[in-house]
This record gives sequence, C-alpha cells and structure tokens, in this order.
Amino acid sequence: MSTQNVLFDAPGPRGRRTILIGNVVGVVVVLGVLAVVVQRFADKGQFAADLWSPLVHADAWTNFLIPGLVDTLEAAAMSIVLALAFGLVFGLGRLASSRTVRWVSGTIVEFFRAVPVLLMMIFFFYVFAVYDVFRSEYVPLAAVVVSLTLYNGAVVAELVRSGVHGLPSGQREAALATGLTSGQSLRSIEVPQALSAMLPALLSQLVVVLKDSALGSAIGYTELLQQARRLGAKDGNILQSLLVAAVIFIIVNYLLTLVAGRVRRRRRHTGEVRARSPSRPPSPRTSASPRSPGWATAAASDRAPGSGRTEHDRRPAHPSGWAGSLSASRVPARHTTSRSSTAAGIPRGKVTTASSVEVGSDGRGAGVSPAWARRSASGLGQSAQASMSSRAAISSRSAPSSALIAASAGPGA
Repeated sequence: MSTQNVLFDAPGPRGRRTILIGNVVGVVVVLGVLAVVVQRFADKGQFAADLWSPLVHADAWTNFLIPGLVDTLEAAAMSIVLALAFGLVFGLGRLASSRTVRWVSGTIVEFFRAVPVLLMMIFFFYVFAVYDVFRSEYVPLAAVVVSLTLYNGAVVAELVRSGVHGLPSGQREAALATGLTSGQSLRSIEVPQALSAMLPALLSQLVVVLKDSALGSAIGYTELLQQARRLGAKDGNILQSLLVAAVIFIIVNYLLTLVAGRVRRRRRHTGEVRARSPSRPPSPRTSASPRSPGWATAAASDRAPGSGRTEHDRRPAHPSGWAGSLSASRVPARHTTSRSSTAAGIPRGKVTTASSVEVGSDGRGAGVSPAWARRSASGLGQSAQASMSSRAAISSRSAPSSALIAASAGPGA
C-alpha cells in the first residue's frame, strides 16, 4: 500500500472527474479575479512608466530595498538561533520526569504560543524604550528579535515534545534496559532522533520567522516592508514599491521552501535505502577466535580460485617453522573441520576439540587423531614418560594420514 492511500481510498473514475472539474473551475475563478485586478490597475493608470521607472534605478536598491532585506534577514537569523535554543530547553522541560518542571515549562510554552506576535513586539518596544534596556537605535531590533524568539521558540518546544512522543516506545525501553537513566535516554537517544525527524518542520518554521519579521514595521524597525513604504512615499509609487517587496519576500520564502523540500526528500530516500538493504549478520564460518601471531585464522567462506581448497587449508607457516622437535611443536587448534580432519579419519563436518596438533619433523602436519584428543584430555595427571610414549605412538599411527594430507594439498602447499 502506498503512502498516499494510507489515510483515504484512491478516487475512482467519478471522483477523479469531480476533482478535475473542481481544479478547472478554481483556475478559471483565480484567472478571472486576476484579470479584474489588472483591469482596475490599468484604469487607474498604475502601469504608467513613470511609476515603475524609479524601481529600476540603483538608488532604490542600494538605499532602500537591499538594506531592508539585510535587516530582515538579520532579525530572522538571530530569532531562529535563539528560538531553537529556547525551544530545545523548554521542550526538554516538558518531557522532564519532575512534575514541577513539566508544569512550569508547559505554562510558559502555552502562554507565548497564545499571545500574538505583534502584541509582544509593541509591549517589548515600550518596555525597552521606557527602562533604557538597550540603546535607542537597537530598541526596535531587540523588540522584534525577542518577540519572534518567544513565539517561535514555543512552537519549536512543541515540535520537540511531539517528535519525542512520536518515537517508538522501544527506544526508551531499550535505553533503560542498558542501564541509562530517563534523562540520559532523553538527551542521548530520543531527542537526537526527534530532531532529525522534525527537521523539515523546523525548516518550514524558518519561513514563518522570515514573514513575521515584517511585523516589525509597526514599531519602526527598518526591515524590507518599512523600507518599501519609505521608497514609495519618496517617489509617489507606494503600490509599485510594495509589489516589488512582495516579490522579494516570495522569492526568499520559495528558496527556503525548496531547501525544506530537498531535506525532506533526502531523509525519505535515506530511509528507503536503509529499509531495502538491511545489514547482514556475520557468517559463523568467518568468525575467528584469537590465535597466536602468524597462525591460521578461522575458515573463509570463499574458496581460493583454481586450488579447490578453502583458505582454511592454505594456512601460513608458523613463525618458528614446521620442522623441530615434537616437544616444541604443539600449536593450539579449536573446532577443526578442514580436509586434514577427514584425512585423519574424522568424518567431514564433525567438530573436534583437540587440544593440540602434532607437527612432524618432515615439515608437514601429522593430522589430528581422536585418540590423541582423548588422551590429551584425560592424561593431564600422567608422568612425562607416559606422555612422550603416547606421542610416539600417535606419530607412528598417523603417518598414513600425513601422506594423505600431503597428497591432497598439492605442490602449492
């Protein structure tokens, strides 16, 4: 089932026809309203060249529109950074284990979400101006930034809370099972995942911050809308200046929307790729146990090309060499299932747990003998003379096995 069909059924032929008719009627209505507006503008002479020509001069952009756009982006950038910090702190407060912290955080968040942004701007403007909190030239900027921070920070706090509650309950249960506290699980596991999940919503909130910064014109902040009004008052083309400012706002907001959409698609694509390619568990044949330096590792799953033998059969030589006395040639071996076991008389696939492998003086392995495995396990308390005699007996009994191993290994061994 596709994502589009989760919440509602796919429309049938009649439903698609109804949707198409509604879309056509809506487009016709919008075009009709636009035509009426254009006709009214033409009747009032709003398309005259002398009204639009001042907007193409460099003076209009360098002294009014570009400085206004810079002030708008400055206020929006400061508000976004502070709102993220505010929202993260109070979002965690709403998720705290203490009931008092949750109540205080929830009261603050809900209060600033309910108060209009313009009302907060006017309030802080008069508070900062009357009590000289900031210098006079920074009072409008401070009022705009503080108001946008409180309102949008409350929205971000709610996004954090809803993002954490939207995670599977197994995340916290697994964290608590590993010994983490509730606060550690929240900070280290749940909040990072919630931030990643709500990243598109956060980027969409940036558009809201940028648009709300235009409310600063009500308290004298020289943002883009205020500068457009001043430009229109100077040249007598207020409508044309506001239309240009509106186009600039649309372009900037559209770019932010594109960024948010790209992040959303990238996250969706990453999730689909991870879902299609799950991690493979390690093969039991490739899991190696600790060995002495230079000795063979566990058997590989692929055969060496052209040899017909596994990598387990093609072991490198011991650093001390194959030749030597029997007393110095006992090399640990665990879970032997290679061809040498078959050559020594052990059925293929049967795992032996011999404590050692005898190495003959001719430079080739003497094989693994079941009798030696049993004797080495039970003869720990025997004397050294009995051990040496048992080794000699095994070496003489395993000589045919050594010949079979040499024949199966070939000249390249």
